[in-house]
Amino acid sequence: MYNHYVLYPDSIVSGMKVTKDSVTLESYLAHIDSISRVTIQKADNYTSDVDLMIEKSSAWMGFWIGIFAIVMTVPTIIQFVMAYRNDDEVKQLIDKGKKETALLETKIKCSIKEHRISSIMMCLSSIPDPQLTPSQEMKRSYVNNYIQFLAEEFGEYILLIGEYFNKAEKTDLTDNGVQRNNILMVVTMLKMSLIRTQCVFSDITQNIQYRLLQDQLDQLYQRIEKGEVWGTKLVKQLHEIRRKMDVLIAALQVNC
Repeated sequence: MYNHYVLYPDSIVSGMKVTKDSVTLESYLAHIDSISRVTIQKADNYTSDVDLMIEKSSAWMGFWIGIFAIVMTVPTIIQFVMAYRNDDEVKQLIDKGKKETALLETKIKCSIKEHRISSIMMCLSSIPDPQLTPSQEMKRSYVNNYIQFLAEEFGEYILLIGEYFNKAEKTDLTDNGVQRNNILMVVTMLKMSLIRTQCVFSDITQNIQYRLLQDQLDQLYQRIEKGEVWGTKLVKQLHEIRRKMDVLIAALQVNC
């Protein structure tokens, strides 16, 4: 306890001596201590409330910032997904375009080869004409040369047909129908050119080979028309026709 001195108007002053009222001082000090404790407690409570409010505000602010960040991120994610999907669609379109272009190139090659084969077969069909040459020997030589030329072109045509089947869609009935008609045309013209040139040869063996090849062409035509052969089966049948042409060429070269 500190020694405090309080001056009162009615205090007795004698020789600069101050009388101490200890009872009154202690009551004042107790009151001041009580007020201090209450003030400190109130300040502590106020500080705790402020801290709690700050924590709550920070939590809510963090929550809404998180929501805002998610909301702002969603458009970016959507754009990324759409871009990825669009990129995938673009790739599919590019692949489809490449396939269609490759198929178109093959069809053009087939068409060119068909016209070339048709021209050769027209020449073959014209050889028996007496105005070309009266010599049977010359006619046989022409036929032999043109049939060899035709066999080479026909072999290349078969390879293109196989390439077409590898690239074409099986469900494309319209395109397949066009190609089927073209193949039937080639088979028919090949048979007609054989019929026209057969009269140039009198050897029995040669005529037998002519007839065998014509019969095989007839069978192939009917099977294609009925839809019995297509795709790889048709390619195999065409290769068999090509092999028979080699047999005929070998027979024709005997007397040339």
